[in-house]
Amino acid sequence: MAKMADRVSKLRVPYSLYDLKTWAAGLLSRVGFYKRDDLVLNPDDPLRWDDVEARRTRYRFYQAMYDGTIYSDVHPWAKDVRKDGNLYRWIRPVKNQAGRIVECQSENVWGGNLDLEAGDGVGVPSAIPIAIPKGNEPDPEIGPDEEIPVHPLRRGISQLWKDSNWEQDRLVCPRKGATHGDVGLYCEVDEVEQKVRIRVVDAMSVTWLDRKCNGEVIAYRIDEWRFDPEVTKAPGIGPHPQQAQYTEICICDGTRCQFETLRNGVDYDWANRRLGTAETSYGKWTRPYPFNPLVWINHIPTGHMSGASELQLGAFKMQEGDESASHVGDFIRKVLTGGWMINTRKPSKTTRKRTSDTPEDEMAAESASGDSAGHVGAAITNRGDISILWVDDPNARAMQLVGAMPLGDAIRHYQNMDASVIDLYPEIKADPAVGNGETSGRTLRIAQKKAEHKLETRRNVYDPALVRVQKMCLWVGATNDWYGYEEIVLTSGMGLDDPALAHTIKKRPILYVGKMDDLEEQKAFWDCAQVAVNSGYELVSFLRDNGWDKDKIDTFIADKTKMAKLKQKLGPQIPAPGQSPPGGSPPTPKESPLAPPTQKVGQTSPNGTGVQVRG
Repeated sequence: MAKMADRVSKLRVPYSLYDLKTWAAGLLSRVGFYKRDDLVLNPDDPLRWDDVEARRTRYRFYQAMYDGTIYSDVHPWAKDVRKDGNLYRWIRPVKNQAGRIVECQSENVWGGNLDLEAGDGVGVPSAIPIAIPKGNEPDPEIGPDEEIPVHPLRRGISQLWKDSNWEQDRLVCPRKGATHGDVGLYCEVDEVEQKVRIRVVDAMSVTWLDRKCNGEVIAYRIDEWRFDPEVTKAPGIGPHPQQAQYTEICICDGTRCQFETLRNGVDYDWANRRLGTAETSYGKWTRPYPFNPLVWINHIPTGHMSGASELQLGAFKMQEGDESASHVGDFIRKVLTGGWMINTRKPSKTTRKRTSDTPEDEMAAESASGDSAGHVGAAITNRGDISILWVDDPNARAMQLVGAMPLGDAIRHYQNMDASVIDLYPEIKADPAVGNGETSGRTLRIAQKKAEHKLETRRNVYDPALVRVQKMCLWVGATNDWYGYEEIVLTSGMGLDDPALAHTIKKRPILYVGKMDDLEEQKAFWDCAQVAVNSGYELVSFLRDNGWDKDKIDTFIADKTKMAKLKQKLGPQIPAPGQSPPGGSPPTPKESPLAPPTQKVGQTSPNGTGVQVRG
């Protein structure tokens, strides 16, 4: 216990004296700065990668890419991005694929219809099919007219999903993870309402955490801004509602967890709005949890505390494509809308020439007396404006100041950049929407093999994290005997390794392929199986070599044996196509009195016309 208290005291050092400097640092962290070095994992300075401000720089940068505001001055650091990359002043995210890439991850990790009853996906399709090991909980004997009871674990997971609004938040977790590179899942315990919930934690608020080598969190610290509960007026009134900094610290030693919450660096009970004093610290409590309630997810593991974003590989290639496409678009705009300007008065001064697109190199235009904005002397403030050069020469001619551009080469350039980005992300290349809609299922499946492998790798990161946080919530609910979890019987001292909590998320197909494509693939599979059997290959061996597990093979054999027995039993009563039933030949169908008589080839028509029937 003394060791835990010592670690808590070290975490609280920056807030032991909460002064103006700390407040200013908190405000600056909300504004943010841009530094290109923070986007790179430098082997010479690996600790910089996990620094809280370096992480927040990456989170802001990639979030802006996803939002499509990476070059917009709505961010105070957008000018630094343009300057650092020597980018075009009016660059726009014309060829930005970030949103498409992130949404692909969000849709294919836990996307699709979610069965809120926590089924296995067999009867009712589910985005998160739950598999429970056999023997986890023996099923009771069921009569022929009785309903199959719901497994206690499925009932608990179903209650957890409903209380957590998991139908929506399940998409938020992989979206934030793919964008930032990090995301957290938190086991939130509500002792007042007697509920447990899964909460998605924004990585921006996690300022520090300590993990084991297997990734389990030992301790963490969360700092985020919330409405100040001590404000006398109602929060949210006025243009700038008053806020306070919420801090939460948690350290676990394997048997219990010590929690502490602060408001602006002072002990504070946020749940009951009580301020800590010298005699009583309301913001501290201990719970007998054998785990830390935070699960930290690295979207692309790097071997460090912080993972890599899905956008990191193609970020700067997207910038190159955005710049080229923006130049082409603005050139077309200038050619189409750039009219001739004639000034009836001779200007007193010659305006400067435009030589650079960067705001740092752009000089203030000289003003001419009597001219309003948009005429002589006005600075270029719009991407469609054209620089005007006035020459004090009576023989001067008016000439269009828009140079020629090889549009074909320029378009091919940014198309090549776009193609290079797509090569980095096979999930885009394998999207049927990219084609003409007539691609066969087999061709599409070949193109999707690499994308499926990548997306399965991402699922292997998120699925175990979700299972772990679900076990935490189930353990808390079952330990407290709360509604929805009271039927789960735990073994004392087992923690999350308790067999009563054992479950996994089943493998499910990638959402790209449609039903017809699946059927086409299954037909090809069974055609190959028939060829293998005809060649003397055992069917069970063929199924095993093609990835079928023992349970699936056993189920297939049992169903096949059952159908064979049923066919043997019903065989004498049901004639096969083209065969006669037992006991005689099939009856000859009677001709209808309204039908014309049957005629053979070469026979003369019975109506006396002499017309022969031809074959």
